[in-house]
Amino acid sequence: MDSGQHKYVEENVIEQGVEKWLETFRAPIRDSHGLVLGTTGFSRDITDRKRVEEALMLAASIYRSSSEAIMVTDENNNIVDVNPAFTEITGYPREDVLGKNPRLLHSGRQDQEFYRQMWQMLLADDRWQGEIWNRRKNGELFAQWASFSLIRHEDGSIYRHVAQFSD
Repeated sequence: MDSGQHKYVEENVIEQGVEKWLETFRAPIRDSHGLVLGTTGFSRDITDRKRVEEALMLAASIYRSSSEAIMVTDENNNIVDVNPAFTEITGYPREDVLGKNPRLLHSGRQDQEFYRQMWQMLLADDRWQGEIWNRRKNGELFAQWASFSLIRHEDGSIYRHVAQFSD
């Protein structure tokens, strides 16, 4: 049975070309016989939510279409996401790397001191950039130009590590 209640989103342009989004809910007011006497409803401003949604869609598009590999790890350095370019460059499908440590790409060409200095700089400056040799899924070694950055919580603790690299 149709209650007659409707929800819809409408775009409304207001003064000086400023766009505003409103979400409107309305329902009929009926008498005891079911005849419509009028409507009641309300609108709320959802402009901020729409802007955030558009920004998220743009960021997701950039992430998916980037020709640079992007790998995101959690605070324990376990992989939480990679983009399609990561798979193209390394040969590892997303499903094979989720939850794993990026060490699975390790080539053995850099020594412990290299990684110690890299991590020291990354933790001090929240970023590091340079060349690293890694290993594809098929075993082939490759040099990559990498940029690592940290995303921190407000309290300063690590939320995510982000690696971007190209072959």
